[in-house]
Amino acid sequence: MSVALWNLGPGRFDFFPRGVDPAPIPVALAISKDESIESAATRLRHLVSIGRVYTHLLPSLDKRFETFPIVTGHLVGGRPAAEVVEELSANVDELVISPPLATGSYEPLPVREEHWLGLPKAATRRAGTVVLGIIDDGIAFAHDRFTAADGTRVEAFWMQDGPPPGPVGIFGPFTHGRELSKTKIDALRTAAPTPWPAGLRGEDELYLKAGVTRPDVPRGHKAVRLRRAHGTHVLDVALSSALAFGAADVRVIGVQLPIATTGLQPTADFSAQAIEGLVYILMRSLDVARRLESAPLPVAVNLSYGITNGPHDGGHILERFIDLFLPAWTAVTGAPCEIVVGAGNSYLERLRARLVVPPSSRATLGWRIQPDDRTPSLAEVWLPPGAAEDAPCTATLKGPHGGEAGPVSRVDGQSLPWTVNGEDLAETAYKHVGRGCFTFVVAPTARTDLTGTIAPAGLWSIHIENESDTELCLDAYVARDVAPFGYPQLGRQSYFDETDYRPFDEAGRPEEEDNTSPVQRMGSINGIGTGRIPSVIGGYVDRERLIAPYSAGSSSRTPDAAAVCDDSKVLSGVLAGGTHSGSIVALNGTSVAAPVVTGWVCYRLSKGLPADRAAVQDEARTNGIVLFPPYRAGAGGFVTPLPRPSRVRR
Repeated sequence: MSVALWNLGPGRFDFFPRGVDPAPIPVALAISKDESIESAATRLRHLVSIGRVYTHLLPSLDKRFETFPIVTGHLVGGRPAAEVVEELSANVDELVISPPLATGSYEPLPVREEHWLGLPKAATRRAGTVVLGIIDDGIAFAHDRFTAADGTRVEAFWMQDGPPPGPVGIFGPFTHGRELSKTKIDALRTAAPTPWPAGLRGEDELYLKAGVTRPDVPRGHKAVRLRRAHGTHVLDVALSSALAFGAADVRVIGVQLPIATTGLQPTADFSAQAIEGLVYILMRSLDVARRLESAPLPVAVNLSYGITNGPHDGGHILERFIDLFLPAWTAVTGAPCEIVVGAGNSYLERLRARLVVPPSSRATLGWRIQPDDRTPSLAEVWLPPGAAEDAPCTATLKGPHGGEAGPVSRVDGQSLPWTVNGEDLAETAYKHVGRGCFTFVVAPTARTDLTGTIAPAGLWSIHIENESDTELCLDAYVARDVAPFGYPQLGRQSYFDETDYRPFDEAGRPEEEDNTSPVQRMGSINGIGTGRIPSVIGGYVDRERLIAPYSAGSSSRTPDAAAVCDDSKVLSGVLAGGTHSGSIVALNGTSVAAPVVTGWVCYRLSKGLPADRAAVQDEARTNGIVLFPPYRAGAGGFVTPLPRPSRVRR
């Protein structure tokens, strides 16, 4: 058993709704590889509803999916969610919880898509056609940049927290969100004011009629109503790169992540939604193949999202799903599927540390919790792979002015809070998922509603006691705690704080090399970018031909290549489409480097050529530019046709 215990400590107040939850809470769970999914679904039906795709659709394609070890679902309502989580975690190998979805994002609907059973009947694949999948936030699916001669290129779009109906044919009658087909999107565009896009008002009305910007479901931030949105920019870079490389026919399937995952609960895990998004893209790609009278089509997926915590060894539940599912999908359908992720932007953020604890000794690591932080803060300390489970080791979290949570020993599921006046200010817990991990959680340091626990800001300290006779080398990570641009900034990023860390050089520039401090830049790579399958892409500055200062790296799992993420040192970002047709905006980060390579992958797949990690590395090494250091640049920098939305130059 293992569960994201921060949800059950001080994070309980901020994560779970009060009382009985009226809305679904998505979860990803790992079950025994020896138990069939159907058996697990029956055994756990009073706790979780496992998606129909795992119990019916995938097994109809091939028997190997009958015992697939990682699935997603929703907690069963009628009881306080925290109680359900505690019981469910004791009955599965691993449980990861995503934030509750918006009330009104789902309703029971009948399942009518029985034609899903089985593969497309066509014997040959349509030449030159490839499916581009994107899992992101703020996707302006009706944008002119995403159209072709026969209408929109977007074959299907799923807003995971929109008003129903969602893809009930795939995930079952309680599927959340809103799904739009190519037919529906084309009809919306045809009914819009002419000439299209008729200014901002015409597109805004379209999205309102489509149900994706309704003010009530979900409440809060609507990225496509702003001038720029992350997903729109990323999709434009990926699609225009694919076409510039020479892909003839690119069909798009989009998945928009929920607001609660991307912005309103920064420490939340998005594994359940990402897994469902990937499964949705692949299943809908079969629908596209049927419509085009083709055998299953190749798929390239761009996931320009990431986390900073996790084991960083391929053991995260999302990484394990990708590494297991994509090869199985290719083996069953005969259609390759590749996924590209960004290397991450946390190289200089002090979110990574490495502790070496001699035998019978103690190590201390400073953790700076900032004032006015309205979300819980989370840090993890991972034991080395293969560390004996009975090796004596304890962890304690101490507050800046006294008080402590711990000590906690290596007993799976054990946790100890620091409680003041009956309220938990902090908690230390231990879990085991392939490797042992101590988890530390601190409550928010400020609240606007004056209810709930408030923890003191300042320099907290993590204490690791090695009671064994062998040296321990520990990896520590702080979870991301800031929302993407455009969202309300509830959190303030905590970070490791040691006096010997050198943030700047003698000239006042950001220092990019590590010294002897336990706080390290090395190893800061995306926490879902260390698996076997994904191509991981760093970012470089185009004009200076230098790795971007923020582009993360690692010596154990280096990025595979790099692509342009900034035009120059003074011209941040690259240009691509804004949320409204005809607009151009700049956005930077490895998020906009990854889709350049996704476009190349689309081109290769459309030609029937290899497009896996090895092919990406070979392309960068053979036709790219030389960049240093390799642990951040991989095999080199991609040189690509500029995917500009116009002739605008900077």
